[in-house]
Amino acid sequence: QKLSRLDVGHNIAVTMELYPHMVESAMLYGCEVWGMLCMNTKDPTVGNVDDVERVHRNFVRYTLKQPRQTPSWLLYREAGVYPVQLACLRNMLKFLDRVRGLPQQEYVSIAMRQCVC
Repeated sequence: QKLSRLDVGHNIAVTMELYPHMVESAMLYGCEVWGMLCMNTKDPTVGNVDDVERVHRNFVRYTLKQPRQTPSWLLYREAGVYPVQLACLRNMLKFLDRVRGLPQQEYVSIAMRQCVC
């Protein structure tokens, strides 16, 4: 919706350039915290990454103007984006790497060490 309000027309390059800043950042907001909960669960109270993935895939398909029969892997390859689950995992690993560099007396560092060990 935000991208359509910007009225970038049918410019695929501009749309895909704005994608990580407007779409992916909203989809993955806070995934460092909730990411592991919905990676491998079908519990409806937790949420499901499949629902988000479907929105993501439809956005890419619509932007590239591809037919419904186009395989997902081809869509992602053409768009230069990753499936939501991999993008979420990337963000979680970046967060853990930042936490690893914090002083050991920081609460988030203590919590991470207790969860990992």
